[in-house]
Amino acid sequence: EDAPAAPAVTYAREDVAASQAESEVAEIKHAVLGLKQALEDIRSNTDASQVNIVKLNLKEARDMLARRLYEVSAEDAQNTSVAAAVREAGILLDEVNAQFFTD
Repeated sequence: EDAPAAPAVTYAREDVAASQAESEVAEIKHAVLGLKQALEDIRSNTDASQVNIVKLNLKEARDMLARRLYEVSAEDAQNTSVAAAVREAGILLDEVNAQFFTD
């Protein structure tokens, strides 16, 4: 005998939007942590032979965060959690750019 069919799962638009916003915030936070770690590495580096490597790591982490912020959709940016994460990440990005990447 056949098993009863599982009920169809439906997701409300709000649920999908909330899930997407949570994902955006998590990805931004991950990129922020990467940049903070690279920043700590460059500040604590005492090995002259490692200067270029830690600066490259900082640049890559900065670029990753900048890309992540650029990819936030306009719809997700309306979410207050996403907007707060973007704002905080932007401040960190500006500080890193001002301190290490003024050409």
